[in-house]
Amino acid sequence: MMQTDTERPAAREIIDTLAEALRAGVEPLDEAYNLVPASYQVFLHPDAYQELEAIFPIMLERAAVRLDRELKRLNEGGMLRRVQRLVEPDRPGAQYRRAGRRWHIEIFPTHDAEAEPGYIAVVAELAPPQQAEAAGPKTRRLTLRDTAGGFQTRMLEPEEAAVPAPKAARTTMRTEPAAPERAPAGREETAGHGTAAYARLSFTDDSGARTVLLSDLETAVGRRDEGYDWVEVQLDTLDDVSREHLRLRYDPEARTFRVKDLSSFGTTVAEPDRPETKRTLPPSIDPETGRDLERWEPLPERAVIGLADVVFIHFEALHS
Repeated sequence: MMQTDTERPAAREIIDTLAEALRAGVEPLDEAYNLVPASYQVFLHPDAYQELEAIFPIMLERAAVRLDRELKRLNEGGMLRRVQRLVEPDRPGAQYRRAGRRWHIEIFPTHDAEAEPGYIAVVAELAPPQQAEAAGPKTRRLTLRDTAGGFQTRMLEPEEAAVPAPKAARTTMRTEPAAPERAPAGREETAGHGTAAYARLSFTDDSGARTVLLSDLETAVGRRDEGYDWVEVQLDTLDDVSREHLRLRYDPEARTFRVKDLSSFGTTVAEPDRPETKRTLPPSIDPETGRDLERWEPLPERAVIGLADVVFIHFEALHS
């Protein structure tokens, strides 16, 4: 539906503008490799911002899915790419990769006094703010959606790119926070129906420090959601953590633990007090088919498990 000058933008139109900013922000490296922006700042009219703020978490989750889809489309290519594969099957096509480890999307109210209620602006840059500052000067593009549903993109001038953005009221992620050195002490809970606890999880989420004792042979861990009542350990945290992020399994005969990553933004495992041992688990979900590949990885008896580098869980086996 076409906007008018009295309408606020629909959530879908905001996500469409993000997708356009991705396509307009492609940075070629050579004939076979291209980068797309990983970081996006969305600016809305203050009234639209206030009206939509309650659904920002859902919007941001769906925006990340849309950006994943757009990146996949770029790699699949159109008819020309398919013809090239038939004519020259041995010739590799151009690859598109996200410049950062994950999508970084923030939403702000604009300070532009002339902005109409339907105003949507997206500033895209290759790397998230902290990575960009470390890498050097920023290359930023501004994508605007007009009232007819069209888009205009231009490169921001150096003086515009140097102006820091206001602090976001909502953000989708934190960039590489440090894992806590010690397991937090907090309220104790139990997950499972067994008579004995096999392991202890200690972590801090938005509700505070928590300790959870696991008594089932298999336990799901993820972000709190009423529709995911089978997830036994639910965390109050950012949308980077999937509703079912990982599973832990105990083999009582072998007396060993394993872990499976089911997330969108990854799971890491490291030995306590040895950050250099940190490794990213291979994803168990096939990105093409959505099928669970049942990739279970060994888990030490003591470990720090990172969920999308947002929440860090201290895991400790309790079997004797």
